[in-house]
Parts: sequence; structure tokens; C-alpha cells
Amino acid sequence: MINEALNYRLEGILDILIGTHKSGSGSSSATKGFEREIFVRHFLSRVFPPHFRFGSGDIIDQNGNQSGQVDIVVEYPFIPSLPSSHDDSLRLYFAEGVAAVIEVKSNIQNEWGSILEKANKVGNLQRKSGVAQRGDLYGCSLPKIPFYVVGYYGWDKFDTLKEKVKSNSVSGILQINKKWFYALPPDPYFDSRAPDCYADENDCLMGLIYCLQVILSNVQGIWFSPIQYCVKKNSDQI
Repeated sequence: MINEALNYRLEGILDILIGTHKSGSGSSSATKGFEREIFVRHFLSRVFPPHFRFGSGDIIDQNGNQSGQVDIVVEYPFIPSLPSSHDDSLRLYFAEGVAAVIEVKSNIQNEWGSILEKANKVGNLQRKSGVAQRGDLYGCSLPKIPFYVVGYYGWDKFDTLKEKVKSNSVSGILQINKKWFYALPPDPYFDSRAPDCYADENDCLMGLIYCLQVILSNVQGIWFSPIQYCVKKNSDQI
């Protein structure tokens, strides 16, 4: 049974998220990114410790692949990323330094096609030179970048949301208005026996918190040098 104080706190956060989103729903296209800003400002940046950074921008890998701009990048705290020369909010990320990606949409049902297009681009990124330390396991290569979706609105049935996760290239979905969260195991490479993650009611926020916490805490260190992105193909790796 959920702790009463925790339940009220989560309910309050959900009310703030959906209420703030409603207050800006009639705004012009000049407010592009509004959904993302709400979610970062009122949730992610206040929940996780300050050494974790949440930003937006493009992700690149050593094969020349590029994601295009993604809504939210969750960074590992020990890999650099490059700010824009004129706007610190848009960064260029090395794939090895990205812990997870979160796309935030007003209505995930209406924007599902663009979500899958972005998920596939992120899924094509290769993190081939990062070496992670996971508990007692050393020398593990980093898996694909987890891709989560947050929607203020979406489908009317939970089974539809669940099917979208299980049959596509997304790691999990949080639908705020219905208070639903469903995700694949957050780190199957670390624990192949882990079950899928399901949460509803006010617990839905804890589902996403849990998945991000597992992803971030299972990696204690990554061997990686950004200069590898600049080394010629016929040169030795640095």
C-alpha cells in the first residue's frame, strides 16, 4: 500500500503538470517546446540530484549517425557535451554520454508517427567505444539508448498503450491524463530476469523515476575519450 504522504505528493505533481499544460494549450506555435519545459521544470530537474543534467539537442555517434533534435536528453554525469555558441539549452551530445532520451508530446496518439521516426533514429545510434562498470561486471559495452515517451494525453485504453511499447522501438510510455505507465525492463543487460514495469494512478510517476534511476545507477563509470570522434579511420584509437 502506497504511503499516504507519498501519494499526496505525487498527486500534487501530476495536478501541476496537467494544469500547467492546460493553461498553455491555446498558445501560438511560438511556444514550441512548452510541453518539454513543463516536464523538466516541474518534475525531472526537481526529482533527481543536481549532478544529473537534462537538456535538449542532437545526438551523434562515431559512425556519422545523428538523431536530429530530441526533446529531453538524460546525461550520465561523467561525459561532456557541447553547448551551442548562442544558446546553452541546445547541446550536441556524444552517444556514449546519453543515459536515456525522453520525447514529450501534447498527445502521443496524434503524434505517434513522428515519435516512431525519432525512436528509430535514436535506435540507430551506436555506442561502440564506451565501457561500463555495472556492479561486479566489468567491460560491458553500453546497450542501445533507452527511448521513453511522455504524453499529456493519448489513448483511451491501457492495452493500446502497452501494445505500442511491446511492438515498437520505444522503451516505455507515460500518459499523464490517464496516470498510466508501462515500460520494458529498464536494464535487461544488467538483469535479464527483470519484469516489465507497470504503474497506474499516482504511482505512474514513480514508474518513470524507477526506470531512470536503474539506468543511471547501474553505470558507475564509462571509459571514453571524445577525441575518438575526431580520429581518422586509419588512425589508432585514442
